[in-house]
Amino acid sequence: MMIQRALNKMGNDLTIDKKVGPKTLAALHAADPDEFCDTILQVRENFYYKIVENRPNQKCFLKG
Repeated sequence: MMIQRALNKMGNDLTIDKKVGPKTLAALHAADPDEFCDTILQVRENFYYKIVENRPNQKCFLKG
């Protein structure tokens, strides 16, 4: 799911279905590795901040 979200932020139009099929793989192979790494880190960070937004008591885990 995070891979598909990151690839979509990079300009792709993938369905976020949690399945790594041929379209996801093609987009991943075509992606610039550095840009993909930066983007997936942003997506992951946003995911964790969303958890804290919904459950503020989890904030202590943001720093590791």
